[in-house]
Formats: sequence, C-alpha cells, structure tokens
Amino acid sequence: MQAVTVQEQTERAFPREEYEQRLRRLRAAMAEQRVDALVCVAPESLFYLSGYDANTAWSEQALVVTLSGGEPTLVIRDIDAPIADGQVWLSELEAYRYERDDPAAIVAGVVRAEAGAEATVALEYGTAALSVAYAARLERALGAGVCDGSALVAALRVRKTPAELAYVRAAAAISGDALDVAKASLRPGITEIEFAAEIEYALRTRGSEYPGMPTWMASGPKTACSHASPSARVIGAGEPVKCSFAAVLRRYHVTTYQAFHVGEPPPLYRQRWDQCSEALDAALGEIRPGAPLRAACAAGTAVMDRDGIAEANMGRWGYGVGIAYPPTWLEPLDITLSSEGTFDVGMVFCLHVSMSAADPRFGFSLGANYTVTEAGVERVNPAPPTVHVV
Repeated sequence: MQAVTVQEQTERAFPREEYEQRLRRLRAAMAEQRVDALVCVAPESLFYLSGYDANTAWSEQALVVTLSGGEPTLVIRDIDAPIADGQVWLSELEAYRYERDDPAAIVAGVVRAEAGAEATVALEYGTAALSVAYAARLERALGAGVCDGSALVAALRVRKTPAELAYVRAAAAISGDALDVAKASLRPGITEIEFAAEIEYALRTRGSEYPGMPTWMASGPKTACSHASPSARVIGAGEPVKCSFAAVLRRYHVTTYQAFHVGEPPPLYRQRWDQCSEALDAALGEIRPGAPLRAACAAGTAVMDRDGIAEANMGRWGYGVGIAYPPTWLEPLDITLSSEGTFDVGMVFCLHVSMSAADPRFGFSLGANYTVTEAGVERVNPAPPTVHVV
C-alpha cells in the first residue's frame, strides 16, 4: 500500500466547492445518526463525493468519510490510481497492490486513525459493488457493530443542484438527437440489434458515455415483456417495437422510453395507449414540492382501475435518475403505491407506464424523465411521450 499524490485536477466534473458542500451535508447527516465513519463502496458515492469516475466497481475499493473534518480517503488499486489524476479533488489517495495488500485492512486502518478504535462505523451494504466476501472481510477488519449506511449518500443524491441539472439537461439534448435517429432508422427488415446499433452509435458520436444499463429493446409479441435485450429477430411490417436507452454525461443519465409501430397501430393498441396516457397525466398532475410520492401513483392507478387495465401495468410507476454505473441506471428513489417520502425541488426521476397486454400479446412503455421545480413538474426529455409510426 502507498499514499499517492493526486496530480493537477483538470478534468473534474464540478468545482471543489461543490464537493465540499456535499461533504458538509453528508457529515451533518452522519452526526444526526451518530455515525463516526462511513465506508462508501457504491461507485455512485465515490463519484459523487470525490469525483472518481471509473468502471472499476468489480474491484474492492472504498471511500472513507469521518466526522473529523479532513478530506475523505479514497482506497483503490494502484493500477487504477492514474485514473484519479485530473478527476478527484482530494490531495492524495491510498493505492493497494492486488493480491499483496488487503483493502479491507487498509480501510479499517484509516477508520481507526481518523475516528478512533471505538468509532461507530456504517457501511454501504445496499449496492451491487459490495460482494458478500468483501463485506465479510470489512466487517472482520472494522470490528463488531457495523451498521447499514446505504441511505446516507443516497438521500443527498436524489436532489440535484443547479450544476448537476446542467449536466442532466445536456444529456437530455443528446437523448433527443438519438431519438430522431431512431425514428429515421426503423424500417421493416432491420433486426433489433441493427436498430439498437443505430441508436447507440448516435449516442456515442454525440458524446454520450457508457450507460448503467444496456439498450432495452423488443419487437412483435415480445414487447409484452419489460427488459429484453436486442436480438437477431427481424422487425416486420405491422409490428410494435419498444425500446429504452440512456444518454449519459458525466455519469448523469437521462433515460427515454419509446414506442414505435411499423405501420398504423391497430385500434386496441391505440385505445390502450390513450388510456395509459391519461393515467400518466393524472399522476403528473399530483406532483409538486411536498406532495407524497404515493399520491402520484394512486392518481394514475385510479385511471387504470377505471379502465380495467391496472394489472397490466407491469412495472413501478417511477424511480430516480441521475448518477449511475452498471449494473443499473436506477437511483435510490422508488416511486410506488407504497413509497414513503415526498417530491422535492431538484429531484429527477422517470415516470412511466409499462403496459403488457395478453390477448393479443403486445406492450409498450409510455413515459419520460421529469424534474420537480418550485412551480411543479417539468419534463426533461425534449419530446413528449408518443407512438412513433414509421
């Protein structure tokens, strides 16, 4: 293990003051919950608090934040340390050699040095980046009484600052361009993979980074499912097509949920679309600062209940969207009928209907990304949800 001095910081996503403000808010939350040290392992947390941006969550890494008031300590593999140059606002980091050094022991040493042997330690358990084996070694190294600190950074991330919203809006513009390319590319005889390639090429050539999830795509009867990957299936005339993709800028995602039909949709498709569109509008009508999350879901569900199609809505009503790394682009904000909490200014989220009809079998996604403002709710995506007939 060695302490590595970070070189000149030229590629940071935000000025130092933005990170320091986040750190102050986090420490206030830690103090309120009587947590002396937080061990972050989610790559979203590492990026949010330090600026470290790398697809290395499969490695054992961490960011240690204590109440002491000093800089957080980033612990990563030495082979990845050069990535941090120009990204992180920290003056140094702890780099370890794979196989020779134990990152769990390094993390525990940092905690003891900065917070003391009797510190109350929280660990981010609620992330795919924390394997069972790594968690067990961290628990052994940190000692008894490690608690779950997954919600500490997550609660901060769901409310975006103006600087974050600037990246969101820039990503939204890229997603709009990619949608224009998609509408021009879809035709009978193209495969799902070829159609996805057109979309993904449009995203990349406009500056989009890799997304937290792949492009989801389905055609024909398979549109009744929700999370299908593009296949070699040939898209035929008269068929529905659905896809979801994300534009990503500085890890801030804007997701889009699109319905296409190769030729004019049949009457039942149009009927279901109009019913779901009314339900989505009802949900949006309940969104304002301070309004309960579940109230929007209840309003949309009431419309679908009236039309007898509520059970055909396959997914949750919505989820937070923002910083993300594989395997998901979902932020820790769930918008469901059982959700606690309220909408607040600066939240960015998906709100959508995932329709699955059984007879005949077809489906579509209808929705967009939205943000809460002082005035209510505003769509982030450039274009409103619609069926694109090609």
